[in-house]
Amino acid sequence: MNIIIQQKCEEFINKVLEFFSEDETRIMEEIETNLKELTDNFILEMMRTYFELIDRKIVE
Repeated sequence: MNIIIQQKCEEFINKVLEFFSEDETRIMEEIETNLKELTDNFILEMMRTYFELIDRKIVE
């Protein structure tokens, strides 16, 4: 289970790094909006993954 969670975290970090590594100047609103979307998606994905893993454990 930890490996899957770790992979999801790494994917999130890579997306954030990619966002900031693009060569363009961003306004605060754009940063805030994009990071909120990335973060909300990450949290949703983490919850989904966690509950899927818990469901599998229950079935076992």
